[in-house]
Amino acid sequence: MKQFTKETMLARSEAVLFSEVEGCITLMNMDNAEYYHFDEVGTAIWNHIDGQSSIGDICSALMEEFDAEPSECESDTVEFLQEIADLKLVVVSG
Repeated sequence: MKQFTKETMLARSEAVLFSEVEGCITLMNMDNAEYYHFDEVGTAIWNHIDGQSSIGDICSALMEEFDAEPSECESDTVEFLQEIADLKLVVVSG
C-alpha cells in the first residue's frame, strides 16, 4: 500500500458511479458491483477529489468547512483516502 502524503493527488475511479442525496453520497463500484455510503464528511472529501487537488488542498478546504484541527483533519483524511483507495474507488493521479 502506497503511503499518502499532503502532496498526493487522487482522482475518482472511472469505474465508480455515485449519487448525492440530502448531503450524503452513495457510490457503486462497477468493477465489483459493491455499494458504499458516505456520511457528510466522507461526501465532502469525495466532492473535493478532482484529480488536481492534493490531499493538503483537500484538508485545507475541510478545515474551513468543518472548523477542524489541522493535525486531526490531516490524519483522518489520509486514513479515509487510503481506505477508499484500497477499495479502488480512487486512484493516485499525480
